[in-house]
Amino acid sequence: MAKAHPVSPPAPAFHAEQLPLPALASRILIISPDLDNNGCGRQAVDLALRIRAEGGTPFVAAPGGLLKLELQRQSIAYKNLPDMRASALGHMTAVLQLATWTRYHVIDFIHVLDFSLARFAYDVMMKTARHIAITFNHNVLRVNAGRHADILRSFTRIIVPSAFTRDQLIKQAGLAEDNVRTIIPDCPPDTTLLDTLQHHFVELKNRNIYMLFFVEAHERSVMLRMLAQRGLISHAVVIGGTQHRVAALWLAHSVFLTGFLGQDSLLALMEAQAMGRPIVAFDRSGLGELLLPDAATQCLPGDAINRLTPALLRSLNLSTEQRQAFALRARNFVEENFDRKQMLVDVITLYQEMQLLQG
Repeated sequence: MAKAHPVSPPAPAFHAEQLPLPALASRILIISPDLDNNGCGRQAVDLALRIRAEGGTPFVAAPGGLLKLELQRQSIAYKNLPDMRASALGHMTAVLQLATWTRYHVIDFIHVLDFSLARFAYDVMMKTARHIAITFNHNVLRVNAGRHADILRSFTRIIVPSAFTRDQLIKQAGLAEDNVRTIIPDCPPDTTLLDTLQHHFVELKNRNIYMLFFVEAHERSVMLRMLAQRGLISHAVVIGGTQHRVAALWLAHSVFLTGFLGQDSLLALMEAQAMGRPIVAFDRSGLGELLLPDAATQCLPGDAINRLTPALLRSLNLSTEQRQAFALRARNFVEENFDRKQMLVDVITLYQEMQLLQG
């Protein structure tokens, strides 16, 4: 069994008794992948309101969603972006539009709510030359750490999703340790992984184990067809759509998370723990930092696909007593460590620290 990484809250760079944090007076841009009430949009609105309550000026940029009406009602400046993830042209158009808007409003800091938007934020930063704060994921780091190390060293703060990404960035770009921070966000395998994981699923089927697949809604028909082609359909149930994720987790006897779905993987991991489900996860997208170390959890290295079947079988064979003990611990763990209010406090504290550094 792979040892799960213990969760430890990131230590603040400043301590209140040493250097009191001032009222927030910064102009802060929040980039969200949506403005939907059941997605990151709700988080964007909550964070914007908290920034304003602390004395700062919030701005929000995202593709459309019903919550833009709430932003208008709250008189929070909002930039409607084209879908920056739909195509290369959409990405370029959104970068140019947001860079122009950012310069016009003289925005101090940029905060990204979903690590999948890290490359987008990076490109906006390059256009505006406002090297103050940025959110990174591992893919963007790998591409740019060597090529743009000098530029990265000019950022006051870089926010990353995991301790692994933080260590890699410090080593590859030669950054000061205090400049790279991790903020844990509040908050299933996809169709492209099926070929890689196929023989594991075949072995589970041969043991008469049924599999519940959670995929994006638009991928459900594709996944059903692929499972049928591989002779797995008799032991598979496919659920699509984020609104069905909690129901899918309730149905599962054990939960496997690849980490390839970014923010959705993080949210699913916290929801699964809150429901007391034993978990097997690949340590990608910061999953290892959110996983409670326990006999009912296994955190595999990202490239250890060959260890998946034994790990799943161990998880499925846990005793009732082990499951009940984990359910109690995991529920308390989620409630104590992943409250949205605490995440907002962490973000506001970070902004105040950066404001001090900027004078």
